[in-house]
Amino acid sequence: MNNKEQKVETSTKAAIVGNTALAAGWISVDDKLPELGTRCLIVESDGFIEICNYCKSFWNHPRNSVGFLNEQDEQPSMCHPTHWMPLPEPPAACR
Repeated sequence: MNNKEQKVETSTKAAIVGNTALAAGWISVDDKLPELGTRCLIVESDGFIEICNYCKSFWNHPRNSVGFLNEQDEQPSMCHPTHWMPLPEPPAACR
């Protein structure tokens, strides 16, 4: 894991653990999917949390396929989450 990935993973886990309102915001992919083009947090079945983009037609998948694309790897890859949530707003000082 590179430094950027470690920072994202650490800050994401801290935000989720430290904020019960945020932790309660997980949405099952069986119940609802985000709108196309939405960047969101996802959690996979092993508990790994990533930032992904819900999009369609990426380079290594069938034309017109739709899914969660991991933005953090050197080479973007598909994710298969169980749950997702919209990204929280950044702190006011960072806007």
